[in-house]
Amino acid sequence: MSNWQESSNTSDRKNSKKWKIESYLDIANKSNLGLLTNIISMADNMSDIDCSKKLAEKFNNAILKSLKFKDSPNLDELNKEISLVCKQFHHLYNGIKNMSIKVGQKRQ
Repeated sequence: MSNWQESSNTSDRKNSKKWKIESYLDIANKSNLGLLTNIISMADNMSDIDCSKKLAEKFNNAILKSLKFKDSPNLDELNKEISLVCKQFHHLYNGIKNMSIKVGQKRQ
């Protein structure tokens, strides 16, 4: 059961960013912070990316790979983003450095 479901405080539910941060940090509280940790975050909003950064800060030796999808994609765009990530996931997973990738967005 998620922290969201367990929360009886409706004001916390309204503050989704606070809830997300607490949920991400709950992962750290249940983990061995000394291990090399590969964190892969995939999101269509910056609040999830920010939460994954806060999570990575809790570990002594974390590698953070964040993928930012397009905000509110249509079904076709989402399908293309997921397909691209699936094809390249082994590179993402096996990478030994921090990465910040914007998926499906054209370079300027």
